[in-house]
Order: sequence, then structure tokens, then C-alpha cells
Amino acid sequence: PLPYNHPGRIFVPQTIAKEGYQQPPSWPGYLDMRKDNHTFSALAGYTDYSSTNLQLKSGAVALHLVAGTANFFKVFGVQPILGRTFRPDEDQLGKRNVAVLSYEVWKTDFDGNRHVVGSKIDLDGKPYTCIGVMPADFLLKNDRHAIYTPIHVPADALANRGTHWVEVIGRLKPGVTKSQAQADMNTVMGNLGRAYPDTDGGRKVQLISIAEETYGKQSGGL
Repeated sequence: PLPYNHPGRIFVPQTIAKEGYQQPPSWPGYLDMRKDNHTFSALAGYTDYSSTNLQLKSGAVALHLVAGTANFFKVFGVQPILGRTFRPDEDQLGKRNVAVLSYEVWKTDFDGNRHVVGSKIDLDGKPYTCIGVMPADFLLKNDRHAIYTPIHVPADALANRGTHWVEVIGRLKPGVTKSQAQADMNTVMGNLGRAYPDTDGGRKVQLISIAEETYGKQSGGL
């Protein structure tokens, strides 16, 4: 079983281009999906395709970097064992750099130091404040050696609908079924396609359960 609160309500709204291939939304496209849908209690955007170097006294350690919107951890409903997760405004450009450690990074690279929260850490030469540590069984896509930071979208990408790069994951509201949510999201995509035909025309959504996304097989689902 996945280590999340009610994992059967967590889905990936996989967006499909009009040509039929999988294509993630742009940043403004994600914001529209988040604002206009009626079926998700939380819809987070993130990236997980890069790494970052954690500088320690013994040298640099490469970590898997997950950069998410401020509501990222709300999707999973999991509380940290130390400290806190992101505050609502910490994904805004210009806010201070904060980081949440996975349990494995905390144990392996910080020797399980319970005073790590509030300390300064170096990621790619930039100072970050460690604000929390996640439980041992919390992971995204089976990657345990990870660090989580708020996503800070560059100014030139804030209004760019032609670049598709944002991964999306969400939690359904209680009582909402997968089919209801998929229909709702496709209504949203249809409206976006009419408003922005050059970049969003013909795009659709297919909901994938978090179990299928993680393990590559169909879950019981809703």
C-alpha cells in the first residue's frame, strides 16, 4: 500500500496533445487547471527531472530534486516527522529558499540529527533553510534519496503557454469519482482550447491513479 492518506483519491491528470502524445501543461495552463476544476481539493505542480548537489564537509552529494508548488504536500496528506512543509506563499519568486529532507537523506547525509530543522544547507552553491523531514515511507515514484524545495518559476515562463513542462498531481474531493473528475478536467481543457487554440487546442486529460503512476499497473481506483 502507498504511504499516503487515502491514496485511492490521488490521481495524475495526464494531459494529451491534440496529436495524441503525452504532453504536460505549461505553467499558465497548470494554473488554469488548478483554478477552473471543481473536483480536486488540491492540485499541485512540480518537477522531478533534475538533481542538485548538497555540499557537506566531506564533499558534494547528488540528490534527486523535487520542486513543487506550495500545496504539494497537501496532495499526499502526510505530515513531516520534524518541522513543517511549505507555507502557502513559499513558491512565489523572490521568497527565501527552504527545503524538506526525505528520511533517507536525513539519516544518510545528516546522521539523523534532530536539530537539522532551522539549519542552513548548501544546494548548488545557494543557501537554503531546512524546514522539515518526511517520514521513512514517504516517497515519490519510489525515489527515497530526494530533497523537496518550493518551485520558483522564472519570470519568462510565467506567461509562456508554448512551453510544456509542469508535472501535475492532485487529490480528489471526497465523494468524487475518477470518471467525474476526468469529465470535469476535460471540460476545463476544452475551455482552454477555445481560449488559446494555438497552444491548448485539442488537448485532453486522462486520469492515472497514483498506484499506476508509481508501480505501472492498474489499481482498484474509484
